[in-house]
Amino acid sequence: MGCITQIPVDILIDIVSRLSLKEAAKTRAVSRRWKNLFKFYSGCLDFDALDTIALIYMGKKRDRVESPKYIDWVNQVLASHQAQTVEEFRVSFDLDNTYAGILDSWTCFAAAKRVHRLELDLSPFHSRKTSLDEIYYCFPTDLEWKALTSLVLNSVNVVEEQLLCLLSDCPVLEKLSVSRAPSLYNLRLRSPNNKLKHLGLRSCLGLEAIEVVSALNLFSFEYQGCRINMLFKDVPQLSSVSLKWAPNVSCDLCEDLLITKFSQVPFSISQLKTLALDLKLLVAMEFYLFPKTFSQFSNLQQLELQFFALYDRASFFSVHLFTHLRVCINWCSSTLSAGSQRSCQ
Repeated sequence: MGCITQIPVDILIDIVSRLSLKEAAKTRAVSRRWKNLFKFYSGCLDFDALDTIALIYMGKKRDRVESPKYIDWVNQVLASHQAQTVEEFRVSFDLDNTYAGILDSWTCFAAAKRVHRLELDLSPFHSRKTSLDEIYYCFPTDLEWKALTSLVLNSVNVVEEQLLCLLSDCPVLEKLSVSRAPSLYNLRLRSPNNKLKHLGLRSCLGLEAIEVVSALNLFSFEYQGCRINMLFKDVPQLSSVSLKWAPNVSCDLCEDLLITKFSQVPFSISQLKTLALDLKLLVAMEFYLFPKTFSQFSNLQQLELQFFALYDRASFFSVHLFTHLRVCINWCSSTLSAGSQRSCQ
């Protein structure tokens, strides 16, 4: 214990900042000297309420009771925080636009602390009766994010102009992921900042078109949704693509790709090294739609497929695939538990 008391405060703060938020909070009980170190915590302010969320889903807790508790927890930590910067700020709870004032104060805090990674996951516990824009919290437009390297928004409303401004004003932004943004109808990225490496768009059901031009460092793209207009041009580093179908849509993108034998892919498939497809029921029922050769995928190293099928059909389909690829197949069946995996080398 004597050696610990000799450690400079700056080093102690650095040690505490390497812990998770909940672990760091517990260090206040170590000694009187450690009691105030947590105030200078500069690590990942990850307000993870996974256990509470699980109990709400199981009906053992009520969201109306737990929401104020969650808000109080976040507010108490932020009120005592004195560090100059924060590595990560993450909120994960069902908070809609009725909590806009509180959410605004949290995002202002993150911006003022020059956060590097920001995630707002406001996914609802229960399906909302309507997807009107007013229900979803609107991401603020008047903040500066000069140090931001990663932005993940889930069930947060943003429009194209906001995202373009963010890409323009965030010189070191490398990752942009947007899910369930009801007012996002188009995304046209022309010569975005050269740092952008990862782009993800999921379940933005109003989205009609994606255009990405001259994204010189874009490495990976993930899309979940229905068939829309897509254009990728001058993206020389794009080598990892994941395409997934979204529930309750009638026009499936992956189905189109299979039917057209990948002839209408909006990006250069010859440069792909990793391709992930969520094929729903299509391949399992009509596996003959899948290409018999992969000659156009000249650099493909890993192919990941997810689909639902009966056990015998899934096995037959795995044999049908081109064997020189590394294939990871996920399926659910009447004889296998959900989430089973099989790999073919």
